[in-house]
Amino acid sequence: MHNNISLFLVFFILISCSTSKDRFFNIKYHKVTTKYNVLYNGKEAFKIGKKILEDIYGDDFFNLISVEPIFLRGESIDNSTIIPGFQRAEEKSVKAIQRHSMNIKGDQKNTFIDDSYILLGKARYFDRRFFQALESFNYIMENYSNPKTYLKARIWREKTNIRLNNNELAINNLKGISKKLINKSVFSGMLNASLAQAYLNNKRLDSAKFFIKKAAINEKSYNYKARYFYITGQLFEKLNKKDSAIWAYSKIKLMKRKISRKFYINSIVKLFILDENETLEIKKNKLEKELKNFQNRELKHYLYSGLAKIFNKNGQDSTANSYFLLSQNSSNIDIYTKINNYNSIIDYNFAKGDFINTGKYIDSLISLYNPKEIEIKILKRRKESLSDVIKYENIVNETDSILKLIEMNSKDRFSFFSSYISEIKKNELDSLFNIKKKKKTVFLNFNDKNKFYFYNSNLILLGKQKFRSFWGNRPNVDNWRVISDIESSKTYGKEANKILKKNKIAYDTPEYLISTIPTNKIKIDSINQINENSYLQLGLIYKQRFGKNLLASERLKKVLKKPPSSNIKVQALYHLYKIYENKNDSLGNHYKSIIVNEFPNTPFAISLTDSKNYKNLEKETVESLYNNLYQMYTQGEYLDLLIKINQISAFISGTKFQPKLSLLKANVIGRIYGVSRWKKELEALSLSFPESIEGKFSKKLLLKISSSNDLKEKKVSYKNYKWIFVFNNNEIDRLNIFYSKIKKVLIDSKVRWTLSKDFYNIENSLIVIHGIKDKKEKDKWIADWAEEIKFVLESNNFVALASDYRNLMKNKISLK
Repeated sequence: MHNNISLFLVFFILISCSTSKDRFFNIKYHKVTTKYNVLYNGKEAFKIGKKILEDIYGDDFFNLISVEPIFLRGESIDNSTIIPGFQRAEEKSVKAIQRHSMNIKGDQKNTFIDDSYILLGKARYFDRRFFQALESFNYIMENYSNPKTYLKARIWREKTNIRLNNNELAINNLKGISKKLINKSVFSGMLNASLAQAYLNNKRLDSAKFFIKKAAINEKSYNYKARYFYITGQLFEKLNKKDSAIWAYSKIKLMKRKISRKFYINSIVKLFILDENETLEIKKNKLEKELKNFQNRELKHYLYSGLAKIFNKNGQDSTANSYFLLSQNSSNIDIYTKINNYNSIIDYNFAKGDFINTGKYIDSLISLYNPKEIEIKILKRRKESLSDVIKYENIVNETDSILKLIEMNSKDRFSFFSSYISEIKKNELDSLFNIKKKKKTVFLNFNDKNKFYFYNSNLILLGKQKFRSFWGNRPNVDNWRVISDIESSKTYGKEANKILKKNKIAYDTPEYLISTIPTNKIKIDSINQINENSYLQLGLIYKQRFGKNLLASERLKKVLKKPPSSNIKVQALYHLYKIYENKNDSLGNHYKSIIVNEFPNTPFAISLTDSKNYKNLEKETVESLYNNLYQMYTQGEYLDLLIKINQISAFISGTKFQPKLSLLKANVIGRIYGVSRWKKELEALSLSFPESIEGKFSKKLLLKISSSNDLKEKKVSYKNYKWIFVFNNNEIDRLNIFYSKIKKVLIDSKVRWTLSKDFYNIENSLIVIHGIKDKKEKDKWIADWAEEIKFVLESNNFVALASDYRNLMKNKISLK
């Protein structure tokens, strides 16, 4: 009997499994299986995916938030989502369609297949495969049986079109649906929100505001309702409708615990920022009360940031900055609040003129962005614009400290370093204790007080500190107390085995640190020069690049207090005069009189006394002035160029072209006076602009010159001669006539020699015949063309090896 029942049930299931039979049992079986098995599991997987997305999605409350969260920060639209659940939902919906679809003679008998296609489209939509999602929704619209399912598919199709940037198409189709849809419909919120998104994509804020407001009013889900109201408030703010924005944020505030806490907190922060009826003190007290609320313990960063913005709005920048820092140090801070805080802190430090901290915060902000984001390039450019300031400020701080120590007497130095070492050791001990606390284990919690010395970690730390404070850092060698023995042991070790590294001792005693202070006059003078130049460069950068005249004048006045070298002093005076020139300040005239009286022959004094000739130069840009000079350099007009450089150096002073002009001047002087003067100019350039590209290039050049023994020739070829004709620079016409005549003879004689005009020095220029292999070759040519070249033999000339000629050109030896 039991066997017969079992066989009947098996037979019943088998005949019911067919999807091609239009029978009652077949239809019911596939409906039930779809609804309560495959489709149910798919919907559950989709819900899990949506929940994960909503939980981990971070809203950027400092910009217009998303109408519908779909992309996590850092994800690409071209890639599938990393969130699990949506792929699983797709698999289940495909399984339902493939195994349980009953399309018999064009009529779908399993009504849950439409739901499966909807789920398939939604899963693909959130998996960001929008073309495939579009196929699913189009299929339903072409083969629908349920009006509700058809309407849902139409709305989701247009949502997908919006994701594919078919905004106008989506707007036209959704408007057609909107006219037939009642406000109380469950689809009203989704439809109007989608229309708002399409208008936002097209930058039509007014239309977007209308539809998102409508979506917020009609939406049934409280979380989406809060989102739509928040966007409504943001759009009203953008359209300068403050009262309407307050209305939208107030709607969110009234929802209280029905919505996500982050929307509630951000809405009340917005209300406090926009509301001008309450005083600053009342706003502060209310937000501080929210800070104490246990429910807001994970949202303190929003509240601190809101307080900062309120203080900023009231002109209290320093207080605002302190709240931004509190927000930044809050636990559970999201990345968008971090970015907003850093931007505000950077702006505050930049406005204050604290460019070193500005640079540090920019570095911190850069680390928050993905390498491919455009913000990285913008921030890097901003950091590059501060690089010179940061470098020179660091140089100033370092050299100021060294010079201050140099000026101290022995007693003050000893007292300073003793305090310094004590502070360092105290901090080190504190950090060691903190490390010890972190390393305590739950399993071994012994009482250190009852331990022997070498097993008591506290006593060991104190013992190490006491030893180091008295003896400094000592290597583990015999006779470690005697420095000479330590040094001798190192020397012996080095001699005995070359592989062993020298064991250096870092003495952290006042005596050792005092011994590191420079005492050599040349070194001290060099530090002074670097210090003076760095102050000057800072003054010029603050004035020229950032328009921070107050900071510029502070740095330039510090230069004058040194007292500096004449070259640096006149530049500082000139730029101080320019700062106070248009302020009708007596200081401007004071600086001008010093320049004119003490430095009458400098370009700076001449530009102030002979303003008529210099006004034409002021009309040109610094870049065009430099380009004109460089053009003269390429044409070999060295003497005129040197005069021109001196004339316009006052206008280029303090600009980014000043190091370029200094390098050009160094090269010109090298061309005129030779290698020895060239080296001096390059050394001055490397000291004046150590961190610039030109300064670093000049250092490399100096190393190259030194390594080649002042560019002396190493190889000598006795089959390469130059025939050199000497002319004075005041007889250029005679040189040009000679050049034309000898060039004609060389062409007529068909000899394989070349001809050039070469500038030599301030007195002479040369005409040089190149390519002579042997002196006999030259003598034969003279004999063959004796009649035509009488003028050549009468001129001042000599023959030299090519290597000797190059040495002449480098060292500019007198030709008299």
